[in-house]
Amino acid sequence: MKFWTVNLAIPGHDLFYLVCKIQRMFLRAFVFAFCLVVLPPAFLLAQSAADLVVFNAKVYTMNERFDVAQALAVKNGRILEVGTSSALLKKFPNAPNFDAQGRAVYPGFIDAHAHFVEYAALLATVNLTGAKSWRNVFIAFNNTSPKNHRRRDNGLRGMGGTRTTGR
Repeated sequence: MKFWTVNLAIPGHDLFYLVCKIQRMFLRAFVFAFCLVVLPPAFLLAQSAADLVVFNAKVYTMNERFDVAQALAVKNGRILEVGTSSALLKKFPNAPNFDAQGRAVYPGFIDAHAHFVEYAALLATVNLTGAKSWRNVFIAFNNTSPKNHRRRDNGLRGMGGTRTTGR
């Protein structure tokens, strides 16, 4: 039994290579069309919706320059954008808005119930956690900058150690 083969070879290419090339061309065209038609409206829709716009405020951004903005837009509990009141109200016209009446807004605070005075006092002490002897206490004080543990009355303050027996 003889098998007949048809040679449809294009000079330098075979049929399989040509079919793969055409498939890749159509796939690229489809991906390009998808990116042009579907993604921009979805991207703009995601960017345009804000859950809340706070305007007429002093928004302390806490960035490197400590900029103060007039307004902020919030989406899903996160700050979407900061800027001027007029710009954000124009950009997000359908979002609910809140007039802060010139009050300060400090974005990003999550209260972990810290006692700031006690925390500041703790920063001015030497960490004695794990110190089991007077020698460990002296080493801890020696390895810490004097400004961290020096009190106004020239006393020293350390916290977190265990009781020592003096041995």
